Amino acid sequence: MEFRLDSNVKPREAILETMKQLTVNALWDEEAQVWVADSEDVPGLSTEASTLELLTQKLMVMIPELLENLPSDAFIHLEARRDLQLVA
Repeated sequence: MEFRLDSNVKPREAILETMKQLTVNALWDEEAQVWVADSEDVPGLSTEASTLELLTQKLMVMIPELLENLPSDAFIHLEARRDLQLVA
């Protein structure tokens, strides 16, 4: 069986480059025990949730509500950071 790469098919990276990426930053708040998210790409976005899964669900609802002209090819790039103290 022979496979050929269709020259009309773009690699995933090339497809993502043409889409509208909305970067959301999430940081773990140890004291409050929640993920806190904001974004320079989405004015007014500020939310929190106890898990990344719940945070993702909230973002999927909130971002379209906050952006009037959301491109149909927009996607969320979620960058989550949590610093963990190691115990020796």
